[in-house]
Amino acid sequence: MKITSPALNAVFAITADPAWPSIVFQTDASGLHSWQWTISWNTFSKSGVETTPANKWDAVNAISGLGGQLKVTATANGQSDTVSVRVTGQNPSTQQVTAYLATKAGSDGFDKLLEHESHCKHFNAQGADQVLR
Repeated sequence: MKITSPALNAVFAITADPAWPSIVFQTDASGLHSWQWTISWNTFSKSGVETTPANKWDAVNAISGLGGQLKVTATANGQSDTVSVRVTGQNPSTQQVTAYLATKAGSDGFDKLLEHESHCKHFNAQGADQVLR
């Protein structure tokens, strides 16, 4: 059995909106599949297991709200294969941050704090989380 998509080390981007990408994993096997996954960055990691009746699984729901290195091992018919991909992020503009905060009660002045502390940037130039943990 082999994972046929996505390609090893493929990069998927969280948009500035933010919207998490659909990351569809597929194998060349048939039947019931188990998908063991771990997403990690810096010292944080989260893992889980999903089961599908066929050879496809979309990781979007499992990783929503997360980014970093995503490692997935697919198992079917007693065989397995592993692939890793990267989930990067795009920073919203300062205007997008300000507009979002305007919809949240009690956020007056928070835009100034974000601008001062991080220039409203959460991701570095490579799209990696730059927040210190």
